[in-house]
This record gives sequence, C-alpha cells and structure tokens, in this order.
Amino acid sequence: MKNLFFLHVFFMAATLIIVISAATIAYRKKQGWFALHRKVALTGVVTGLAGFAAEFTLKAVLHYPHFQSPHAIGGLITLALLVITASAGVLIAKNPKKIRPIHITFGRITSVAVIATALMGIVRFIELSRK
Repeated sequence: MKNLFFLHVFFMAATLIIVISAATIAYRKKQGWFALHRKVALTGVVTGLAGFAAEFTLKAVLHYPHFQSPHAIGGLITLALLVITASAGVLIAKNPKKIRPIHITFGRITSVAVIATALMGIVRFIELSRK
C-alpha cells in the first residue's frame, strides 16, 4: 500500500515540475516552443491522472473516504483544470481567436492551482505524520 502513496507523491511532484515547465516554455516562445509545449503539457496531464489514480486506488483499497481534506478537494479541482486546459489547447486549431485566450487564462489558473495543491499536500502530509 505504501507504494501507491509513493506513486501518488512521485507523479504529482512530476506534474508540478512538468506543468510549470510547460508554462515557462509557452511564455518564453523560443524556437520550436509550440511542439515542445504541447508534448510537455500533455505529459503533465498524464502524470496528473496517474497520481490521482494511485491515490484514488489507495483510498479505495483501504476503505478511506475520498475528497475529505482541502488537499483532496483542491486536487480534484486542479485535475479538472488540467484536463480543461489541455482540451482547450487541443481545440485551438478550430477557432484560435476565441479559444487561445481561454487556454492561456486556464493555463495560468491551472499553474497556480498545481502549486497551491502541492503546498496543501505537503501540509497534509505533515499533519498526518504527526498523528
């Protein structure tokens, strides 16, 4: 069971690094930025989903309640933001003038949400380790 917790931490730490990297790539817009941004961002979504799945499975196996802490609720919201942001990114080709601003706005919100959720996770870990 500890492996699932460590997988959650690993994948979510990776998600934090990857999402911030994707945002930085888009902000700097250096040569070849778009393809790299897309690959990095989608990797962040996959690692986020994997981290969520690990923790969800762990709680299900241990019969723990889901979405009871601010970190868990924040994580669910952040995961939804990740998926919405990525979906908007994929849809940009259909209507760039309309969807690109939405993608950029959600990308910024998602970046902040990932950081906030990570900080809440650290606080949650400290709380639980003191019990």
